[in-house]
Amino acid sequence: MKTLFAPLRGVRITNAAVTDDGKEFNLECDDGQMIRLVRPEANRVNNLVDAVLLVDKSSLHYKIELSANDARKFLERAEPYNYIPKNLSDIVNFILNAIGPMNYGLCNGRPNPNNGSFSHIRISVGNEGSRVIYVKSHRTTNSDPLKVIFSRLEAIGMKFHADENEGEVETLMGTEYFTWRFWWD
Repeated sequence: MKTLFAPLRGVRITNAAVTDDGKEFNLECDDGQMIRLVRPEANRVNNLVDAVLLVDKSSLHYKIELSANDARKFLERAEPYNYIPKNLSDIVNFILNAIGPMNYGLCNGRPNPNNGSFSHIRISVGNEGSRVIYVKSHRTTNSDPLKVIFSRLEAIGMKFHADENEGEVETLMGTEYFTWRFWWD
């Protein structure tokens, strides 16, 4: 593991974790390399959103999966540039509503305990030369058809003026998984 004192240039980051004291965080790169980023006390990171904001200022190519709440917080605090909308954090609620909560129907004659949650939706924020958001999910038994979900996601991309706004589907063992990509220049 390398120890750096920042900034990062040309590092493709796939995951980040903050240490308990908030003084450093560990980055996992797409080539499998681990990097420990140490910050002086003045730049202390208090949570994962703080860490991702530091990465955002230092790297032009990274992608980090966050909870919907953390993605919203990151987008609220990240500096908009170029033509990225200032209200980009609002996109998270639109995404959750477009896909909808988990709905597996009944389990042993009773409502499935996973129904109503959004745990099947994964949101990654990042930079691919400019702001990018990836949404990953899968269709549940009782969810809307992918054509309907994709239509909603496309409308969201248009509403937030995404320069690239596209999705793809993969079927594994009978389950349809999809990834939607919003990118701004």
